[in-house]
Amino acid sequence: MTRQPRAMCPHIAIFGRCNAGKSSLMNALAGQNLSLVSPVAGTTADPVEKSVEIPPLGPVVIIDTAGLDDTGGLGELRARRAESALASADLALLVSDGSWGQCEERLRAMLAERGIPAVVVWNGSGREHPAPKTAEILERSGLPQVFVSALHGTGMAELVRAISLALPEAALAPPPMLRDLVPAGSVCLFVAPIDGGAPKARLIAPQAQALRDCLDGHAVGVMVQPEELGMALTALRHPPSLLVCDSQAVHVCAREAPPETPLTTYSILMARMKGDLATLAAGAAAIHSLTDKDRVCVSEICAHHAQPDDIGRVKIPALLRKFTGAELEIHFASGRDFPDNLEDFRLVVHCGGCMANRAAMLTRIAEARRRNVPITNYGVAISLMHGVLERSLEIFPGALAAYRSARPDKADRRDGNTPPARPVPSPTSYPMETAYE
Repeated sequence: MTRQPRAMCPHIAIFGRCNAGKSSLMNALAGQNLSLVSPVAGTTADPVEKSVEIPPLGPVVIIDTAGLDDTGGLGELRARRAESALASADLALLVSDGSWGQCEERLRAMLAERGIPAVVVWNGSGREHPAPKTAEILERSGLPQVFVSALHGTGMAELVRAISLALPEAALAPPPMLRDLVPAGSVCLFVAPIDGGAPKARLIAPQAQALRDCLDGHAVGVMVQPEELGMALTALRHPPSLLVCDSQAVHVCAREAPPETPLTTYSILMARMKGDLATLAAGAAAIHSLTDKDRVCVSEICAHHAQPDDIGRVKIPALLRKFTGAELEIHFASGRDFPDNLEDFRLVVHCGGCMANRAAMLTRIAEARRRNVPITNYGVAISLMHGVLERSLEIFPGALAAYRSARPDKADRRDGNTPPARPVPSPTSYPMETAYE
């Protein structure tokens, strides 16, 4: 299989009732037994994610889920976990053995509300047609329909064609991380600290992705540690077209790099590629008005073992308290957990999402925006608290304008008056901002 980061692959989630053939369909699509198949209802509990390659789509992530009609206390939990897979789905396959009722209609409404494309898969030994009323509903909704037999492996070519037509272009061809910012033949200078938190003998994912994207754009990539930045700037015959640094070294790099050198961070680039940079920049402005007893949620979409100097659990809380001078209540969420009580927080500070796909990040940003809770990410917040956010956003005028617009008046804070929370911008779509607009 082509080695592509899972977070950069299209995510296809399979939904349906218990024993509709979801796991069998996953195995048939993959051409191998990835998921346990059993006539016993509730065999699949938590969503099961598998990376496979499906010609001609290439690498994809298939998510098998529990039955939407699962019953009982545990069954209802499994069904809710199944619905949680919508958060990262680029496309949904709605599997039915011929029946269509309340749970299918509920899922169809949820898909429409979130703007997730879907394909209805009629799974069975024959080519049973849906009831006339169901056929009319689906025809009006515009959902494509495919007839397959997952057990016998028939109809798979038609299903793959339907998937390729329904998948959003952004899922098939993810946006660039930085190659649109650095002209071919020019130099991009990367700063990568090697500290106690750095993995042995390799780069962390955002650093590796940024360097690879630079090479894909036929630019020259030069990578140094912060201590060698000055030497690298002196040694280069021409100034770099872009300097990309770790968020925790951004204030050092901003001091050493000439003012005319465009500068940003890996995390800000990740925010642009995976999320909505303008919303995250506007959300960071809420840091200026945090006061005593305000609740802040620090959220990471991956679940890693916390280090003694962990950026999310140690460094960012310390920076927030120092910058605001306030006794803040910091709460943490990791992995699939994202607070249901977002309204209780004045701010969400999210990780860069290097291990998540774009759909998952946009889902969380949209949920925070729906609840009118400012949301930002680690890199944007750290640049702000180090006093260099405006410089880090200069190459993204839309995001810089969003931050300036949302920032409360400094005089209000000096006078001890907390400005009212400003609504988070609500764009109708999620365009990826290009540089120098």
